[in-house]
Amino acid sequence: MGKSGQQFKPDVTEAASNVTPQDPNPVFVVGLFRSGTSLLHSLLNQHPQVALMYECSVWDFPRVFSRLRFRRNWLERQEFHNFALSRHRLISDDKPLDPQQVKTPEELYRAFSNGKGTAVWGEKSPLYGPRLRQLAQRYPSGSFILIWRDPVEIYRSILQAGRAEPYFRRFGMLSRLIFFQEHMTRQVAALNGSGVRMHHVTYADLTDDPKSVCAGVCQFLGI
Repeated sequence: MGKSGQQFKPDVTEAASNVTPQDPNPVFVVGLFRSGTSLLHSLLNQHPQVALMYECSVWDFPRVFSRLRFRRNWLERQEFHNFALSRHRLISDDKPLDPQQVKTPEELYRAFSNGKGTAVWGEKSPLYGPRLRQLAQRYPSGSFILIWRDPVEIYRSILQAGRAEPYFRRFGMLSRLIFFQEHMTRQVAALNGSGVRMHHVTYADLTDDPKSVCAGVCQFLGI
């Protein structure tokens, strides 16, 4: 909630985009930095049927490189980039991950979920706000849980976090947030009415009544 007492809502006025049906149906939790995505991810992953990876950000790359991104040693490069495999205990000194069995992001998600034996798999990442249409085109059967927070509260939280975390003190962070916010709002608007499964959550509701929010998400996911 902002000072005005009104919750921030996305604009959903633009035309919908067309998507091509495919089989995989991952779940993506997406929101701006400091909007509550980590909290929601933590709560959802306590469900015995949910296994969402945490900020692998495998789809965070220029779309022009789509045909090259997942070739050859992409898993090795992903681990080098943000330790995605070791952080999720998919590899260790005595537990290698066979690249022949994990050739795509959805196979990576499934490899993680297989460890828990869950039906719901996917990823949480704040970097996917500008890539919602790309993900919807790739996974039109997928589901998107979008979390929103008053931008003023986000910027204030970024400033506070920057006192302890160098990441949030990086040059251009504010401009990056504004870019992500604008593109996420526009892409949600473009997908609205297209048949893409989207569920909206506000940070205020999540912190005030997490039980009801999680119940609503579970109902959306059918678990």
